Amino acid sequence: MEEKQPLETLVYTISLGEYERGFILFQKKYVFPKNYIMTAAFAIVAALYVFQIVENPAYSTAWVMLLVCLFFISLIWYNVFKIRKSLINSIKDIKEDTYEAKVYNDGLEISVKTEKDEISGEETLPEIPAKEISFALDKPDAIENAEMFVIYIKKQMFYAIPKRCLSPAQEEVLRNVLKESGDVKFIDKLKKEKA
Repeated sequence: MEEKQPLETLVYTISLGEYERGFILFQKKYVFPKNYIMTAAFAIVAALYVFQIVENPAYSTAWVMLLVCLFFISLIWYNVFKIRKSLINSIKDIKEDTYEAKVYNDGLEISVKTEKDEISGEETLPEIPAKEISFALDKPDAIENAEMFVIYIKKQMFYAIPKRCLSPAQEEVLRNVLKESGDVKFIDKLKKEKA
């Protein structure tokens, strides 16, 4: 991707609220389905112990196992919120960063724009290498909603690109590249939100 001309270059910032909403979309797609299954399994086991308690209220093992099941259900969902809060706390310092995303037919290149010192003209922080996202190799998922585009890679990393920083033409270029790539699973939540 380095030698080609990008179809479009997107320059954007992302607020903590937008980052959190992007992470919630990520969790809904990859974390919540597993949590629903685990919650259902523990709820079924808990229900079996409730039946045993109804039949014999003095059955102390059933009471203990019911509490264990309820504890694990609570823990499953507590971790979702704890991880989100921890992530947001860890990125508070980067909320003012400016990002640049170069859009190509076969991928994206996302980088952090570093600021230059006004007097010396040198960069104030070391340059962070750009992240190249190859549609063919990384097989990303992408979600578009009314507020942003979110690109997911390997169920581990996500990039949120807020629409407030993009022109309608830039939105259209990014949308078309993501939709037309056979290697990107594109989910259009805009249609669902309008319906």
